[in-house]
Amino acid sequence: MSIFLYPFSHTTLFILGLISVPLLIMLFEKNKIIKENKNYVALEEQLIRQADEKIREAVKQSGIIPLSASYVNEFNEGLYLDKNHNTVVLFEAESMVFDDKRNKVPRPLIRILEKLSQSELIEVGWSMCYRDYAEDFISRLAVLDDELDFKLVKDKTSIENKIIFSHTMPFLEKDDKPSENVLTIHDGDVNLNLLDPSIDGSLTLIIKAEAFFKTYGKNEEIFVGSVKFTI
Repeated sequence: MSIFLYPFSHTTLFILGLISVPLLIMLFEKNKIIKENKNYVALEEQLIRQADEKIREAVKQSGIIPLSASYVNEFNEGLYLDKNHNTVVLFEAESMVFDDKRNKVPRPLIRILEKLSQSELIEVGWSMCYRDYAEDFISRLAVLDDELDFKLVKDKTSIENKIIFSHTMPFLEKDDKPSENVLTIHDGDVNLNLLDPSIDGSLTLIIKAEAFFKTYGKNEEIFVGSVKFTI
């Protein structure tokens, strides 16, 4: 009987072997995919934490928090909280002065200032800044711009962050007269140029943070990327 059983058992084992090997390979590949997915999620979470920390450090280093995303109903892009001086800065503020949308540029700065003096913005507390403040703020905004541009890579996983601040900042000289020059920033590059009344950006205003939040409300959820800041 054993003579007949041996070939049968050998054949059976051979067939089982043919079946089990693919199953083992499939199980191995499945476990490998699960492990790779877990590793990817872990790497992604690690990179997100690193990115969040870089954003926190960039804001801490510059002292500037972008506010536009939290006040979209009141202002266009170009609203910033300057924590170093407890002020809020608004670029392209002439859109707040001229209600008539047909009233387009060119607008000489002297005309813009005349309209500004008649607007309620002055009563709220908005005003133009002086050269010293403009130079300080723009230089720190350039720091924030540079620091928010980064790419983090680990193994084959990466996170990239890119921001471009593009603004024109007119200012007053010490004699309270508007300067013929303006500071411009674009993607971290700062320049001193002649004021061009044919483009928007002819008026930048600042206001004390306390007056700003009293007038427009204090939003407790200020985010830069996914990072929440307390103001």
